[in-house]
Amino acid sequence: MKRLLASIIIFGCLLSGGNTAMSQVPVLTERQISGRQVSRMPSPDEAPTEKTASNIPSGSTSYAWELLAPLGTHEPSTIDTLLYNYAQQSVPSAQSIAYASTGNLGASGLNMIYFDRKPMSDFFFRDAISAWLPQQGNHRFYNTRVPMTLLSYNTGGTKENAQDRLRAVFSGNANKQIQVGANLDYLYSKGSYANEAVKNLMWGLSGSYIGDRYEAQMFFNHYNGLMQNNGGITDPLYITDPAVLQGGQTKIDAKSIPTNLTAARTRMKGQEFYMNHRYKLGFWKELPPDESVPDDTVGHRIFIPVTSFIWTMDYNDATHKFYNNSTTEAANFWENYYLTTGPSFDPTSYWSLRNTFGIALLEGFNKYAKAGLSAYVTHEVRKYKQGLDTIAISGPDRPEILTPYPYETKVAPRASENLLWVGAQLTKQTGKLLRYEATAKIGLVGPA
Repeated sequence: MKRLLASIIIFGCLLSGGNTAMSQVPVLTERQISGRQVSRMPSPDEAPTEKTASNIPSGSTSYAWELLAPLGTHEPSTIDTLLYNYAQQSVPSAQSIAYASTGNLGASGLNMIYFDRKPMSDFFFRDAISAWLPQQGNHRFYNTRVPMTLLSYNTGGTKENAQDRLRAVFSGNANKQIQVGANLDYLYSKGSYANEAVKNLMWGLSGSYIGDRYEAQMFFNHYNGLMQNNGGITDPLYITDPAVLQGGQTKIDAKSIPTNLTAARTRMKGQEFYMNHRYKLGFWKELPPDESVPDDTVGHRIFIPVTSFIWTMDYNDATHKFYNNSTTEAANFWENYYLTTGPSFDPTSYWSLRNTFGIALLEGFNKYAKAGLSAYVTHEVRKYKQGLDTIAISGPDRPEILTPYPYETKVAPRASENLLWVGAQLTKQTGKLLRYEATAKIGLVGPA
């Protein structure tokens, strides 16, 4: 396995043909990106002016950005390969200063700091493993002068509890406006205890176009994970006082501790397709010849965007399946049985489509526009599907061995929701003393 991963890394380096390591690169702000104000970089001895960004070093034309919901506004990010505390990325509990987990990389976990928890998502099955999945509704885009590849391989443990994670990010530009990218994340971990192995494959594609009047950015992410579920160990004394259960023997191999479930597993897979389009209206500003270029007598002009019209589409779907093939273990582990006392198969799936239309007055198009102001409307449709219940909920047709049904009517195998919001967003992304973002919305239709 390790030899195979090492070969993949070497092969990727040969294919990239570009930079595989870069120091931290300062970024352009939303205004500088959309207004194309930084079309060249200043010379080392040139003082910053209104046309040049003082936070961008000489000779650098690379920058990165992420997306600010719901209108896909550019939020400056970094290109940083000098990772801080890189080794801690393989410690599940390092996700937070208080993180409850099974101790296995890629497995379920919960942030115990309530105010740091993210709101429950549309498909709550993915919330428990969201730390290892692609971030919904956001992506990091790069614009680089030469193709760039970021590779990361992390491994640890022994043959019995090994964990491996391979990550790769590629980005390349056809020109100053067009960029394409790809990403890969493969995680495999056997875990410290029996029957808790995890493997997850995530990959994605992305692209962007940054022009004077038109911008587009889009990405596609897919993930497919398989996790064993052991239901915990059968007796906590194996941890707190193993001598009681082992006739005085205090040492114990964690892999030999019996677990409640040995034939249970969960498969979680899903994908997201996101695209954002923005068309800008504005005016051209004439600039004098560039004094830093010898004998430059030609004037320049730049496009100053004032208003933009935005359309954002975000499609998500996901499937969660739980299997348990041991009837005996199920009888000892679960207290209630509503559908069957035999092997378990519990499928649940959903998809959602969200469209957002907005109009924005851009920050900085004149000296009095100290912040950007946007208004938008969002419509979303969600569809849910779960296993069909064919057993009677009461009466003589319901098997006596099953637990009484907790509801008066059956849970519907399908459900749908239509939601509508209107909202506004205020952003300030430039300035040395104060930068902020405020978004407000109100639901008009459905459980918004």
